Amino acid sequence: MTQLLKIAIGLALKNELYHGRINAKLSALYQNPDQQNLQKYYSDMISSEHHADREVAFWLELAIPKPPERIDLAALIDVLRKMEVILYDLLMLANPNLLTDLNDWLNYISNIPHMLESNRGIDAKRLISQAFDSSRASTIEILKRDPKVGRKLQILQQETQYLYHQLLRIPLKLVIPKKQQEPVLTLQHHILELLLMGMKQRENIPNYQYALQGLERMQTHLMKPDVPHHVIKKEFAQAINYLQQSYKNNELAKSRSEHREIIQNLRLFSTSL
Repeated sequence: MTQLLKIAIGLALKNELYHGRINAKLSALYQNPDQQNLQKYYSDMISSEHHADREVAFWLELAIPKPPERIDLAALIDVLRKMEVILYDLLMLANPNLLTDLNDWLNYISNIPHMLESNRGIDAKRLISQAFDSSRASTIEILKRDPKVGRKLQILQQETQYLYHQLLRIPLKLVIPKKQQEPVLTLQHHILELLLMGMKQRENIPNYQYALQGLERMQTHLMKPDVPHHVIKKEFAQAINYLQQSYKNNELAKSRSEHREIIQNLRLFSTSL
């Protein structure tokens, strides 16, 4: 359970780093995983007014046991698709100088059904959280003064809030075969190291980015019980090649020695697969 706990916290931490955020509390929790402290931090984040905080909570939720819930996803998808049509109509009617938040709201809502149908619960929660924030933006409040769209916008705000709370009920669970947990945790550690190194750079670093993408795919493969071993090894070999090219091109100039060390550690890690 401790390994799964740390993997879930690491996924949240990785998400923060991809967004360019250094989260000291989350880093400390990653170093010393504790279910009680995780639960407290989750409660703080999920109740935050800021989407970025709530997104952290969605990842942490993977390690928080929850009772099963009966949720009518088909009904929620139907509501979402009806909302998409109405939001699009309002986009055509509203003040053209105040459309950014309304357009974002529409885009978030329109993408949620696919996430639900694909069993991508975290993405669905992330999108409804962003839609919720967009629906409360100051420009939406200004648009509500317009009699052509005001009443419908108010109703859609209420519907978005309802959907937000409904989608938050979707249970999330991290399921990784026991024998795969240690390799996943080790690879995750190296990915986090690479992300921290990359945050120090401002230049274009394409090979580094390709290597990260490959290692991410490899971690996803390792989390599953049925991915052929040769697929994992091929993904790893490609990622290492990109990392070596990145090193050769001095893409991580501010972390050159660490860059070389990670390549060595990853090669060592590959022998245990």
